[in-house]
Amino acid sequence: MKSTAAIVSYEKPNDSVRKAVDLSHGLDHLPAGAKVFIKPNIVFWTKEVLFPKWGVITTSRVVGDMVALLKERGIDDITIGEGMVSYHASQGQGDPGPRLRGPRL
Repeated sequence: MKSTAAIVSYEKPNDSVRKAVDLSHGLDHLPAGAKVFIKPNIVFWTKEVLFPKWGVITTSRVVGDMVALLKERGIDDITIGEGMVSYHASQGQGDPGPRLRGPRL
């Protein structure tokens, strides 16, 4: 199976995410009424962690734009879930923390 990706600068609410999804044909095979789980990349950044803070966080605006696109396609069973990442400097390793469940949209 061949995958297609699109890189689009985020310039305007709704339009930028729509353009990226359209260019990559990201929702073309998703039927109306499908169940969708969105796992945004929401990471807590601290100076003690060596990875960069840029490019590791999906904003709520982008998540909201994606939810709007899904709803336009007749998808109402949408779950947004995220884990928790913490860093223990004394141990030098990440801890996935508890699993959280949020409200369904």
